[in-house]
Amino acid sequence: MTSGSSSQWANLLHNLGAWQGSFTRLSPQGEIQQDIPTLVTFEGVNDNQTIRQTVQHFSLDGEVVTEKVLVYSSLNRGVLFFEDGAFSQGSIQFGPFSEFGAELGFINGNRRLRLVQLFDKDSNLSRLTLIRERLLNTQAPVFNTQPPVFNTQPPVFNTQPVLPVNLKAWGRWGTRLTDTPLACIAASTVAIELRRGLIRRSIAGD
Repeated sequence: MTSGSSSQWANLLHNLGAWQGSFTRLSPQGEIQQDIPTLVTFEGVNDNQTIRQTVQHFSLDGEVVTEKVLVYSSLNRGVLFFEDGAFSQGSIQFGPFSEFGAELGFINGNRRLRLVQLFDKDSNLSRLTLIRERLLNTQAPVFNTQPPVFNTQPPVFNTQPVLPVNLKAWGRWGTRLTDTPLACIAASTVAIELRRGLIRRSIAGD
């Protein structure tokens, strides 16, 4: 991991433990549609280099209805963690004619509060899920009356060397283009910067 991604991983570790609560699904108008008892467990494996996440949904009788297990050792670009373990995750780009979703997660001691927002292909809010959780076998905390503190977390990407490239193009028919800006192309292993320059098309003898 790079230094940026390793610090993100360390922030994730604040969420280790078994979090008991419920997924409360709401309509865009705030009406409760469904309330599902849940247990979300984060376990550190291989000296916390790997996370095993188990999501269990229960019936009102306490029976396990569904169980999903996720195992991962890195984070994608769609998730950002703060120093206290709070996070946001979702699609990086909000585009037309596609579904979009985002999750905001807050943590305070033995309590977590999460909100999932889903938008349909017409960019309308379609559903909300409010997730209230506490660490298993813990008591309700004393509420903090201090004013909230606001923080921002910039995206963390793998830093790659930037290689300068000068680009010239020649063609036929004597067409000449000047002051054409060229884009910056980034790949997972190398970033190539195409500097702003001139693109000229000329016939022989121009």
